[in-house]
Amino acid sequence: MAFKKVDNEISIPRFKEFDEARVYIEDFSDFDKNIVFSAIDYMLIHKEYYFLLKNISLQFSKDGGEEIIDYLFSRLDCVKRNEDKELIKNLLYSPNRFLSFKVFVYILDCCDTYSLENFFDRLKITKDHMGIFLKHGECEEVRKYIKSLKKDVSEILKIIEEFEEVYIDTK
Repeated sequence: MAFKKVDNEISIPRFKEFDEARVYIEDFSDFDKNIVFSAIDYMLIHKEYYFLLKNISLQFSKDGGEEIIDYLFSRLDCVKRNEDKELIKNLLYSPNRFLSFKVFVYILDCCDTYSLENFFDRLKITKDHMGIFLKHGECEEVRKYIKSLKKDVSEILKIIEEFEEVYIDTK
């Protein structure tokens, strides 16, 4: 029995140099996702994190790119350079909700590498975020952050109760 030859089969290149892979990263939308995944793998192997993260931020500031974002953040090591961390923080506050949430999960997966209070200082914590925190309770940084969050929420709750006493209960 012979195998059928597929005419539409895309050849996935093996990259030997940065410039060969760079082309596929600089404009994700122009290429087949499997070739882009291969280029991402090349960049990850060669620790070109800044280049990858910068291009993600440039190309996915709005909606879209879910497969590429998911692929990258499921394979990305916990970055340690300050420049890379700064890009991670910028991606966390992206208007692309999928990207922002993937970065949030990535940060928690690398929680020993990051100071969560520095990363989440402007993040609006939702119940979805809280569910993810619950899965990462073994991390000291998460426990420290939740303790701080609880203190802030307690203070806000006291103000709300005072407000209710003055303005709502009197009517």
